Amino acid sequence: FVLFGEESALFFLSLSLSLSLFFSLFFLSFLFLFFLSFFLSFFLSFFLSFFFFLFWFLKYGEQIWVSSVEDVGTWWELIPRPKMAPYVCGLGLTQASLIPSSFSTECPSQEMDIVFLIDGSGSIAQRDFQRMKGFVRAVMGQFGGTNTLFSLIQYSNHLKIHFTFTQFKSSSSPQSLVDPIVQLNGLTFTATGIRTVVQELFHSKNGARKTARKILIVITDGQKYRDPLEYSDVIPQAERAGIVRYAIGVGDAFQDPTARQELNTIGSKPSQDHVFRVDNFAALSNIQEQLQEKIFAVEGKCRASWVLELKGSGPSCPLKHGGDGPVLGAVGSFGWSGGAFLYPPNKSPTFINMSQENVDMRDSYLGYSTELAFWNGAQSLILGAPRHHHTGKAVIFTQMSGQWRPKAEVAGTQIGSYFGASLLAVDVDGDGSSDLVLIGAPHYYKPSQGGQVSVCPFPQGRAKWQCAVILCGEQGHPWGRFGAALTVLGDVNGDKLADVAIGAPGEQKSRGAVYLFHGTSGLGINPSYRQRIAGSQLSPTLQYFGQSLSGGQDLTQDGLVDLAVGARGQVLLLRTRPVLNVGVAMRFMPSEVARDVYQCWEDVPSTLEAGSATVCITIHKSSLDKLGDVQSSVRYDLALDPGRLISRAIFDETKNWTLTRRRTLGMGDYCETVKLLLPVRTWGSGRGRGRRTLTGNEDLKSSSCSINHPIFQEGTVTFDVSYKATLGNKLLLRANASSENNKPTTSKTTFQLELPVKYAINMNCSIADCLRFRCDLPSFGIQEELDFVLKGNLSFGWVSQTLQKKVLVMTVAEITFNRSVYSQLPGQEAFLRTQTAMVLEAYEVYDPVPLIVGSSVGGLLLLALITAILYKLGFFKRRYKTMLDKKAEDTATFSGEDASCETPDLPLS
Repeated sequence: FVLFGEESALFFLSLSLSLSLFFSLFFLSFLFLFFLSFFLSFFLSFFLSFFFFLFWFLKYGEQIWVSSVEDVGTWWELIPRPKMAPYVCGLGLTQASLIPSSFSTECPSQEMDIVFLIDGSGSIAQRDFQRMKGFVRAVMGQFGGTNTLFSLIQYSNHLKIHFTFTQFKSSSSPQSLVDPIVQLNGLTFTATGIRTVVQELFHSKNGARKTARKILIVITDGQKYRDPLEYSDVIPQAERAGIVRYAIGVGDAFQDPTARQELNTIGSKPSQDHVFRVDNFAALSNIQEQLQEKIFAVEGKCRASWVLELKGSGPSCPLKHGGDGPVLGAVGSFGWSGGAFLYPPNKSPTFINMSQENVDMRDSYLGYSTELAFWNGAQSLILGAPRHHHTGKAVIFTQMSGQWRPKAEVAGTQIGSYFGASLLAVDVDGDGSSDLVLIGAPHYYKPSQGGQVSVCPFPQGRAKWQCAVILCGEQGHPWGRFGAALTVLGDVNGDKLADVAIGAPGEQKSRGAVYLFHGTSGLGINPSYRQRIAGSQLSPTLQYFGQSLSGGQDLTQDGLVDLAVGARGQVLLLRTRPVLNVGVAMRFMPSEVARDVYQCWEDVPSTLEAGSATVCITIHKSSLDKLGDVQSSVRYDLALDPGRLISRAIFDETKNWTLTRRRTLGMGDYCETVKLLLPVRTWGSGRGRGRRTLTGNEDLKSSSCSINHPIFQEGTVTFDVSYKATLGNKLLLRANASSENNKPTTSKTTFQLELPVKYAINMNCSIADCLRFRCDLPSFGIQEELDFVLKGNLSFGWVSQTLQKKVLVMTVAEITFNRSVYSQLPGQEAFLRTQTAMVLEAYEVYDPVPLIVGSSVGGLLLLALITAILYKLGFFKRRYKTMLDKKAEDTATFSGEDASCETPDLPLS
C-alpha cells in the first residue's frame, strides 16, 4: 500500500492468492498420485486465477506500466490512473495553468572546480605516495559525468603544477593524468602551496570558471617546515576568493595539539565538516565516501548517494508563485538535508539550500514549508526545517550577487515541536512589504495545549531574528496540532489590517478546528483569538478539519473574502459574514439634575419628572461588499444608576430602573427618546414595608414620606435626615403608624425615642508635627481600587532628646467629598476614615571593641589574682625535693652512728 497505492496492492494481492492456490492444488495432485485429480486441480486453479485477474482489471480500469532502469538494477512500477469525480464549488473552477509545465528528473547542473594540493615532501614513503595518487584517482572517478573540472599541484620546498583545468578538460582519459606524477621530496611549504593555488590555478588562464564552485583538497602528513609564509598570510586570500577548503591529515603527527590546530586552520569552518584525520595512507579509502558527501553537499549534484533520489519536489510543501517564479520544496535532497527549487520563467531552475554556510543540516527537512515574502524592497524566500537538531528552525534567503544566501534564521526551543512545519508571511498594513512571519510548531506540547505559532517580525539591520508573540489555541487540547496550517484571510473586520487563520486538525479527538486572529495597529497579531470554528459545528462526521487552509480570495463573488478548509476527504468553503459596526450615543435633557429635587419633603408629590434620555444607534458596514442593505436584530438594555444600591431615577414606561428594547434595524441611524422619573421614597429593608409618616416638632425639622402598603408585620425602615438640619445635642424621633381606614391613634400606633446626638471628633494628642498630603481625584469608577504610595525618610533626631528607644508613627487616611453634590449612604460613615499604627525602633550600631578590651583586661586581672592566691597557699613550692633532702640527711646520720661504735675485744686462743 505504501509503495504502489491501494489499487496496485489489491492487484498483487489477488495475483498472489491465485498463484498460491494454483501451486498448492497442483502439488496436491502429485502428492496423491491421482491422474484425474491432477487435471481437475490444474484447470480449477487456472480458472480461479483468471477470474481473480479479470475481477481486478474490470474494477480498477486502465493501468499504465512504466519501467525505469536504475544503476542498481531494473524496477517495475505500477501507476494506476485514478477515477476521480470532479467537485466544483458552484463557479465552474477550471485549471488555468500548470506552473511549471514540466519538471526535469535531473538536477540543475552546477559547475565546480576542484584542486588537489598533495604533499610530496621527503617524510612520505614512496609506497604511501602511490596510495595517495590512488585516492586522487578514486575521488576524480566519483565525479564522472558531472560538470566538474580537476587540477593537481604537488608541493614540498618546490612547487609543480601537474595539470590544470584546461588540460583536464581536453584530456581523453583524465585519470591518466595522475599516473606520471613523481614525488618531489624535500621540505614542507604548505602555506606557499595554498597561495599558489589561490593566485594561479583558480585563474581563467588555467581554465578556472567564474561561475563554478571553488574547492581545495589539501593532503599532508605533518606540519609545515621552514615555510617562509604563515597561514595568516594565505588563508584570508582563500576566503576572499570563496574557496571551500578540505584538509586531510595522515599519520601520527596530528596527535599533537599544535599539529591539529594547524590542520583546522587549513580547512574551512566548521572544522568537523572540513577536516579529516586518518592513521595512515592506506586508510584514505575509508574517508572517500565522507569526502564525497561533503563535496556533493556543497555542489548539489544528482549523482551522489541519496542526494536527490528522495527529494520529493512539491508534495511536502505548498506551491508559491512570486515574481521570480514558483518555489517547490525538496525535503529529501542530500540525505534529507533538504532544500527548494526556484523555477524562474524561461530560465533553468535554481536549487537553494544551506550548503554554502558550512552548517550541519542532516535530516533537517529544509523546504518542508516554503513562503515568499517581499522584504526591504526585494523578494525573499523563507524555508522551514522542522527537524533541524530535533527542534526545528526557519531560514530567510535573499539574493546576493545573483545567488540565494541565508540572511537570518530563528530556531525552535522544544525537542520534537516541529518548529518550521508551517510558514506564513503577513503584510499587516497592506503596503506591499511583508511585516512579519508566522512560524508554526504543531507538535509543541503543553499539558493543556498542543501546538503553537510564533509571531516573528522581520529583523531590522543586523539584529537577530526573534519571535515576539506566541499564539495558542483553546486550552484542553494537548494533541490539537495548533499551527498545522496557516493562511492570510485579508481584512475581515474592516480595520484595514490583515487577519490570519490557523488550523488545529487534532482538536476534539481529531475533529479539528480553525482559529481566527486579528491584526493589530502595531504591525502585529493579537495574541487572543477572535473566533474558533470547530469542525463538529459543521458536521459530526468531519475529521482533521483545518489540516489545510487557503484564504484571501472571493470565490462566492459577494465582495467578502472566503476561507477554504481541508478535512479528511473533503474541502469546505466558508463564507465571511459582513461585519457591522454599531455605535451608541446618549443625550440627557437636562444634562444634570439638582440634588434638592429628590429630597424627601412633605409638600413634594410622590414622583417627579426628571427629564428624558435619547438613545441613538448607528449601524454601518466595516467593509465593502455586494450584499446591499442588511437587517439586524438589535437588543439594548438601559439601566439608571447601575452602580448604586438604590437607583435615584426610574423609567416612566416600566416604573423601574431598567428598560429593555428589541428592534430590527437596517443600515443608518436610529434614535429613541424615553421619559425619566425621580421617585421620592425612603430606603426600606426587611419584611416590614408599611405606610409610615415621620412627624416631629415643627420648630425642629420634620419629614413625611409615603412608603408601600404593609405586607408583613415586622421590619425596619432606614431614612436620611437632611444635612442642613441643626440637631443640637438631642434627636427626637417619633414614629406614627396610620392606615387609610383612619382609626384613632393609640399608644400601640405611636412610638417616641429620644437619642443623644454624637459627633465624630478626631482628637490629636501627639506632640509631634504632622505632615499632611492631599490628593484630588476628579473622578473614579465604581468599586475601583486606588493605591497611594508615600515614600520618605524619617528622622529620629528629636526622638533622641526624649530618651525613648521606640516611636509610634500614626498614619491616618480620610476621604472627603463635596457634600453639596454627593451624599454618604447611611451606616457607611466608618469607611471614610481609617488609621494604622507603626512602631519604629532606633537601630544602634553595636561596637564590640569596648567589650573585647574590658573582657581582656578583666581576664588578666582575674588570672593574676588566682596566681597570687595559689602562691600564698604554697601551690608552687617543691615539696618533693624537700622530702628527698630530708631523707638524704637521715641516711647520713645513721651511717655516722655506725662508724663510731667500738669493736669488742675478742679472746685469744
